[in-house]
Amino acid sequence: MQDNDKQYLQEQQYKTPDNYQTRLTLIDCADEKIDIWAWRARPFNFSNTKDILEIGCGPGHLWESAQKKLTATQRLVLTDFSNGMLEAARANLASFKLPCSVQFENVDMENLTYAAASFDAVIAQFVIYHASSPQQALNEIKRVLKPTGWTSIVTIPVCAFHDFLKLAHEIDNRIPPHSISALFSEEKADAMLPEFFTRIEKETCSIKVTCTEPTPILNYIRAYPTVQKLALPEEFYAEYEKRIKILFQKNGVLKSEFGMTSYMCYSS
Repeated sequence: MQDNDKQYLQEQQYKTPDNYQTRLTLIDCADEKIDIWAWRARPFNFSNTKDILEIGCGPGHLWESAQKKLTATQRLVLTDFSNGMLEAARANLASFKLPCSVQFENVDMENLTYAAASFDAVIAQFVIYHASSPQQALNEIKRVLKPTGWTSIVTIPVCAFHDFLKLAHEIDNRIPPHSISALFSEEKADAMLPEFFTRIEKETCSIKVTCTEPTPILNYIRAYPTVQKLALPEEFYAEYEKRIKILFQKNGVLKSEFGMTSYMCYSS
């Protein structure tokens, strides 16, 4: 079961930011605390950029960390295929004033509505694995990017939180035992990106988590796209909770691992 059903993602999973935010709370159990927004924004250099496009902006939290890198001469276009996410981004950005103009637009990353070579920078983080065709999404990014521009892509490894997903798979084998990034995981990105860009700078961040109680794991599974899409009965979640609690009784804590891989991509 792949997580690239756009209608489901748009109308249910990402209708609001709630599921996305719930899944992120599992990272709060990280052994070493990390500001994921600051880490994702760290490679940005907007000194020679005027027009900036973000694909799949979600609630827009990235720009609170990146705001000091922007100037009044720039134009920022935030896009998402979910109007609910765009509304959340608009509200979040209203709480801090960016120095540049900002547009919010409902756009499908596989069919961008912009002319060729329109942007100096394209940002696509935690989103390309949701495309029906990551190849098409990359084609579109390359098309709208100026030849001298750059793109920032972030994805996650296919083994992210494997332990927790494997347990769900054991209860219902329709749930894949791997992360939602399977179509464009770190491993897939390593193979695909050189087809589009001549220079790629890669950085990885491994996040080890230790859960001391079941709640963050149970919430994560309830909000997980491929689990939620199945509309499973409460019996599934009761069984999952029972097994998780047995593991806590046996081990005291439960450990797993997340990760992020950042690619800064250049055509020249």
